[in-house]
Amino acid sequence: MGMSLTTAGARARLRLLGVACVVLAAIPLPSAVPQERPDADAGPRAGQNQDLKDMVALQEKQVAIKRAVVRVADAQKNIAVAKLKVLKTKVSAAAASEALAKTKMQRFKQLVNEGSVGVELLNEAEISLRSASGLRQEAEDAVLVGEAEVHLEMARREVAEAQLALAELRLKQLRERLASKK
Repeated sequence: MGMSLTTAGARARLRLLGVACVVLAAIPLPSAVPQERPDADAGPRAGQNQDLKDMVALQEKQVAIKRAVVRVADAQKNIAVAKLKVLKTKVSAAAASEALAKTKMQRFKQLVNEGSVGVELLNEAEISLRSASGLRQEAEDAVLVGEAEVHLEMARREVAEAQLALAELRLKQLRERLASKK
């Protein structure tokens, strides 16, 4: 099951990356090659306005990219939360198995004391109990890791939101500069 969870998680992340790539690919970027401007002979002021317009357009693309990054961070956080739910379920199942193994061991102890069964069965029950305890502890440790992953994804989302806010602020400032030049 651990393998399928990992495989499913990897597939989900690949789908998210594919979505992010499609979103980013759909955003046209300004050409790196300088283009002749129709208002180039209108004077230096017209050139400055065109530069500001280009900067605004570029910043609009940056804002769109940052919004996509926030959406990806949300999706990754949701994946981490879903994985955590699965891990918590595994802890419950492991605890139930441990309780059953403990009950069996106690029953075999009583039967050994009565002379109904051999010590070998008690030894097997003790080994089963230790194994079940180890599996429960492993599941609990996996939950701790899962909780840490959720917190990590939440922090990544906060970083993405801060980057988006910064990009939006820069865009606002550029638009104000462009409006003041008109």
